[in-house]
Amino acid sequence: MKAYKSTALLAASTAARMLLALYTVKVTAVALGLSGTGVIGQFNNLLLIATMLAGGGIASGIVKAAARQDKPLDDIRRELGSAHGYGLMCTALIVLAVVAGQEWLAPLLPMEHGVWLLVALAVGQYGLFQIAALTALVNSRGRQDLFAKSSLAAGVVGAALVTVGCLRFGLVGTLVGILAGALSQWGFLYAFTRRHLPDLAWLGRPRLERKDLAFWAHFSLLSLITVVGMPSALIGVRNALAASAGWDTVGIWQAMVRLSDAYLQFGLLFLSAFYFPRLAAFPTIAASTAVLLRHARLLVPGMVLLCGTIYLLRFQIVPTLFSVKFIGVTELFVPQLIGDTFKITSYLITYAFLSTGRYKLSMAAELTQAALFWAFAGQIGVPLGAAGVAWSYAATYAAYFALVAATYALLVRADRIASPPAPAPTPAPAAAAAAAGADHAVEP
Repeated sequence: MKAYKSTALLAASTAARMLLALYTVKVTAVALGLSGTGVIGQFNNLLLIATMLAGGGIASGIVKAAARQDKPLDDIRRELGSAHGYGLMCTALIVLAVVAGQEWLAPLLPMEHGVWLLVALAVGQYGLFQIAALTALVNSRGRQDLFAKSSLAAGVVGAALVTVGCLRFGLVGTLVGILAGALSQWGFLYAFTRRHLPDLAWLGRPRLERKDLAFWAHFSLLSLITVVGMPSALIGVRNALAASAGWDTVGIWQAMVRLSDAYLQFGLLFLSAFYFPRLAAFPTIAASTAVLLRHARLLVPGMVLLCGTIYLLRFQIVPTLFSVKFIGVTELFVPQLIGDTFKITSYLITYAFLSTGRYKLSMAAELTQAALFWAFAGQIGVPLGAAGVAWSYAATYAAYFALVAATYALLVRADRIASPPAPAPTPAPAAAAAAAGADHAVEP
């Protein structure tokens, strides 16, 4: 019953956060227009990168370390202290790198006070790391309700801060509100975890242990590859589109992306909060197939139904969420929804690569989707404007799904060949005779 309650609470929290996100989309779209929406998209992309790199990007490693319920608490505490030390070291290194290279990084956020916002993102990584670590711990203990409550509380705070920042201080105030709202989840999540899981509320005294460095470094490398992959490709395509057609055109595309980000929260939270912790308990790809198929039966039809409903309501959604200036967004719904469906379905498979320790394959998958998007959008999509970029996104994830599905099938086959099922034991003569007699007795 507790699992169903957590699921319902997480779904309700996600729905509420989606509504809050759409509210902020409306406020910023009306107050800042198309170009402001484009710049917000750029900042959100940078915030995503900061979240991925926060503390070395080792949240998946923390899930892997804490997923086993039979592990002694002292061992878990030692590993958490090691993770804390490693995360603090990585945060300090990135802050130093951003401060030293701020002039070179300034074009990433071409606006007033853009450099200071980049530094704030770097410093805020420590809070983002704490959020990611605590989220990994509560998910590994089946307490997704704690994450749901903290996420909803942070969503309310974030919406309030963005509203005040946008209406009083313009674009800079909006971006500060986005960052502060994201960081507010740390306080809420810590309070809820300390009350319900006091042994896991604090990561412990940070310490670096040489024997753990290789383990955490695997996840850092994967996070770095992830950042080098799709988020960087999105920044590059956004800048290319701005140079080709202006920030207003970027705003049209970004409005579609922000709407997509809102409803994709359901799929991504489902994958990270429920799916990945269950996958982490299986050592091989073949053993995890049943889990993958069971979750696919829920997620894929749900995505198709959601996307179909959104498409049918597109002419009501755009004026309601944005303004009449954004009516061109309706032309992007078909390719965006197609791409999103393929994306979530692909992630069902790539999460299985990560959960079974295939880090190099996971890195290759991240780079592949980025290379596909850059090839489609950079060579074909950008000259055609926002619609061209949206169709490039759809083509990217259709091709990506085909590649990862084929790779998964090959890995399952290889696992089954390497570890064939044990043959059924040969029955003893007496048991065989009794079985034969029983079979004969039931024949007509």
